[in-house]
Amino acid sequence: MAAGLGIEPIKPNRLVRLDTMSAVVLAAEQGVGVALVPSRLSADRFVAGGLVKLFDAELMTNESYVLLHRPEDKKREDLQELTQWILSKCRVA
Repeated sequence: MAAGLGIEPIKPNRLVRLDTMSAVVLAAEQGVGVALVPSRLSADRFVAGGLVKLFDAELMTNESYVLLHRPEDKKREDLQELTQWILSKCRVA
């Protein structure tokens, strides 16, 4: 049984593998199937109706991301602004 959801595991008859999260989102929007997508990064698509949540519950994971830049780019104002924007959108409260 699926961890705490009270449902049997699904056995797909066909599996589609995609390389990027944007490809996964686009495939789901086009009706290819269902997808697990980051809710914070897909919020606009939920609001616009391109994606619909199947469950109210959200999956909590131990995933983390690292934002990297070259040492010589440390003082670039445009990268500092981009970094601050990304942190403001993605930081977990």
